[in-house]
Order: sequence, then structure tokens, then C-alpha cells
Amino acid sequence: MSEESLKGRIGNYDLIGLIGDGAQGKVYKARCAVPQSGSVAQDQVVAIKVLRLLSHDDRSTERFDRQVDVLKSLSHPNIIRYLDSFTWHPGEWDEVKCLVLEYLEGETLDQRLKKDPRGMPWPEVRTIFEQCISGLVYAQDQGITHRDLKPSNIFVTTEGKARIFDFDIARRETDSQA
Repeated sequence: MSEESLKGRIGNYDLIGLIGDGAQGKVYKARCAVPQSGSVAQDQVVAIKVLRLLSHDDRSTERFDRQVDVLKSLSHPNIIRYLDSFTWHPGEWDEVKCLVLEYLEGETLDQRLKKDPRGMPWPEVRTIFEQCISGLVYAQDQGITHRDLKPSNIFVTTEGKARIFDFDIARRETDSQA
């Protein structure tokens, strides 16, 4: 899918700009363009993670569905909030899976660490660690293991609150795959 085909609108969301481009897909800042039922209000600004899947890619579809299931079951102040998910068909043969999450202002811990290679002040580090541990303990109590915690998967808001995201490879205790 070309960059041009993603400008404008995806589903019910008007794209505002590209937030990130990772191995699993692109993340866009977007605004809900139409009234919806559920957890997304019209004009609400959100983050949309866009994953292009081939129609025969059952494994990626299963992983996306598992991530949606995991995020739907988590509600904690230190874990990104799930809002919606949908499949979008931008072309006759294209299929795109979209994960709609709350939009946060700030930066990843990885970005923050790169700003000061000498290190962060201990009180800030302790606060971020405590918040991440709180989110991870909560997820574990729900039977979920993140499995990919790293500075690029921890978001620090402009208010200094840590939020864990990217549950792409997370597992439930009941999952049969390792």
C-alpha cells in the first residue's frame, strides 16, 4: 500500500499525520470524522496502528485479533487504552487491520533517553519504573504477559505518566503458543 493511499481517511477517521513507522506497521494521529457508538466520540483525536495483511496471512490476522483481545481486557492508568479496531479495504485486494488507541502527547522512553545520553535523574527513573511495574503487575493479574517491554514500548506523557503499549506479542496464560 502506498503512502498516498493512506492520506485522507481510513475508515471513519481523518488522518492528521504520521506518528511512527515500525516493523509491524505505521501509527497515525487521526480524528474521528463521524458519530459512532462505542468508545470513540466524533472529533476525538486518536492513534491508529495500521497493519497491512495479505488475504492469505492467517498468522498475522490471528496475532492482530489476539492483540485486540488482550487490549480490550486491560484497563489500567499505565497501559495504553484500547478504543476500537476494524478492517479497512482501501482497494479491491488490499486488507488493512486497524487498531484505534488513545492518543497521547509526549515521547517514548527511548526518545527521552536519547536526549540525555548521560542518563535521567533518579526520581524520574524511579517514577517511570514504578508506573511500569504497576501496569505489568496488573496485566499479570489478568493472566497477560507483555513479552516485549523495552524503552521504545513505554510512552512518557507530557505530564510524566508512563504508559505501556505494543502488546503485539503479548500472551495470555491460556494461550497454547509460547
